[in-house]
Amino acid sequence: MQTRSGPVEISGHYRLGYARVESSDAIVTAPDEDPVDIFDDSITHNAAVRVGVAPRTIAPIGVGVGAGWNRQDVSNLDQRIDDKYVRGDVTVPLSPTLALVGGVGYEDVQISSRDALLDANGDPVIGPDGRLVTDDSQPRQIVYETDGLIWDVGVMWRPSSRTSVEAHVGRRYGSTTYYGNLSYSPNSHSGLNIAVYDNITGFGGQLTSALDLLGTEFTAARNPISGDLGGCVIGVEGNNCTLAQLNSLRSSVFRNRGIAASYGWSRGRTSFGIGAGYDRRSFFGGENTVLADVGGVIDESYYVAANLAQQLDRNSGISAGAYASWFDAGSGNLGDGIGYSASVAYNRNLWRGLTGVAAVGLDGISRDNLPDYSSASALLGLRYTFD
Repeated sequence: MQTRSGPVEISGHYRLGYARVESSDAIVTAPDEDPVDIFDDSITHNAAVRVGVAPRTIAPIGVGVGAGWNRQDVSNLDQRIDDKYVRGDVTVPLSPTLALVGGVGYEDVQISSRDALLDANGDPVIGPDGRLVTDDSQPRQIVYETDGLIWDVGVMWRPSSRTSVEAHVGRRYGSTTYYGNLSYSPNSHSGLNIAVYDNITGFGGQLTSALDLLGTEFTAARNPISGDLGGCVIGVEGNNCTLAQLNSLRSSVFRNRGIAASYGWSRGRTSFGIGAGYDRRSFFGGENTVLADVGGVIDESYYVAANLAQQLDRNSGISAGAYASWFDAGSGNLGDGIGYSASVAYNRNLWRGLTGVAAVGLDGISRDNLPDYSSASALLGLRYTFD
């Protein structure tokens, strides 16, 4: 939502997200090791509002005040993120295209959870779905908590309607934070986007944010055999490879930092997209709980993805996609791994929504603590699309 009242700009948003993983069992990484608790489901609320005036309207500088709320409820051990902030900001123009920006405010962040239910021997109880069973009779425990002053300063450069750069440094979550973005569209057919991020979230909240950052116009690149979404979509707006950041499925919430870059191009009958990035997760686990050993574990991943689509004629086209990721589980027991996927497909419209599909694909993963897996697949079939 965005509106104006005279010189005053008013903006705000509210997002509600639900995410669920259908995996039925936790992962046992090695004999005599505790299983890795896999994310089940979560509900995410994210809201923000800001009121401000632009520079050179009622004053030489721009000023604003805003507030935000991020609440995530994860079913695994009843984990909860409750993050509230209020802040003021200023924009100081140095030239028609360059400005200094800064803000200061107050933030209260609390992460809490319950412990797992223990059996007579003091071992955690595992439910029929392979996940830890929550002990609802025990009080909620604080896993992480910080409140106080937050601030950031930065620069904003917008030399044209097609180019925008922002870079910020400040203090948040009790330590130094960096974030920013670059958006460059040399023409209406192509776009480059780079984002540096830092936030506290869970898997479900990360997925909700990823969908919000995809932009408004894109073509989903799916595996033609399994139907799964690829790491990137084809489009010229937004961060088109945010889905590639959804790495491990640990249930614990985490501080998420990294960088993501994507480039999309589309003209006539041809379109393609490519992206790469680095993602770092530092997990939170409550002391004296079954997740105590997870606290401080760091997962890191690097990924690259690309896809291409070519319309051959009015009724047929080909598409190809590839994805690879390198996963480093740090000191955790999940183990390191390399995953990859590649596919090629031919589609032809046969009659009024009936499409013929021919595709081949290769998928695999190589892991330290689990058996390697690879699969070559082929598909020849028909698909009917309802109007």
